[in-house]
Amino acid sequence: CDRNRGARVDAVARRDFYRIAGKDGRLSKREFLSDEARRFADADRNRNGVLVKNELAVFAARRASLLRSEA
Repeated sequence: CDRNRGARVDAVARRDFYRIAGKDGRLSKREFLSDEARRFADADRNRNGVLVKNELAVFAARRASLLRSEA
């Protein structure tokens, strides 16, 4: 249904984009990439710049959890 799709898109936008955009309501490429880099670094437990299987599983689970909580 288009209504459900619209609600999901809005939830993702609120979670991922509006928060990063801040008070000015604009999301720059730099702001977006900086936030993604932070999420990656949080998942990279051994700080080697690569997500291995167990780190990737945790990273994916966190992303999925965020999606479910906003749906």
